[in-house]
Amino acid sequence: ASYFHNRGGALYALGRTTSALISFQQSAAIDPAHAGSLRSSAAILLNLGQLSEAVHTYERLLALTAAPADADIAGATLALTKHGGALRNSGQVREALAAFDRALNLDATLVGAWYNRGYALQQLSQEGDASSAALARKSYDRAVSLDPKHESVSAVMASRTGAVRDGGRSRSVVQLRWPSQPGSLVHSVQLIRENGSSGQMAFYGGR
Repeated sequence: ASYFHNRGGALYALGRTTSALISFQQSAAIDPAHAGSLRSSAAILLNLGQLSEAVHTYERLLALTAAPADADIAGATLALTKHGGALRNSGQVREALAAFDRALNLDATLVGAWYNRGYALQQLSQEGDASSAALARKSYDRAVSLDPKHESVSAVMASRTGAVRDGGRSRSVVQLRWPSQPGSLVHSVQLIRENGSSGQMAFYGGR
């Protein structure tokens, strides 16, 4: 196993990525508990866009210990989130939702996974699943509450601000727009701040 692992490292250093992957996989086949070979294989698969295999390899790596390294968890969650996005784009929305949920089970602070989960749920609601709309809003809410300036939420744009009266209470209203797809702005949301304070963020989805 060590021979193939070291060979993989040398090949990768030479820029022979595919050959390196084969060597790392050979190492892991000989020693299924070889964390270094699994880690290297998973990272290469992720970079090559072979997302399903990357997810599987990361899950093998995480199963080796009860306390996985932070870097391994980060790699696994990235693979799951990207895989979920690919599944969603191909119309496999429920499978995508499962991938996002698996990522969030590993790290519940992932803004991108919460955002993508919300969009997947929004798609399901548009297909007639009535319960998904409320869940989508909660996922968007969670994404923004974690980090309004995170790159995964950067497409959320304040298009106008103002003040309204509601039952005698002054509220600051920010009109936001969520992208239906990267680069587009379709889904609008209102962020309500009671009495001008940050308060509880409430979302009212629309198109």
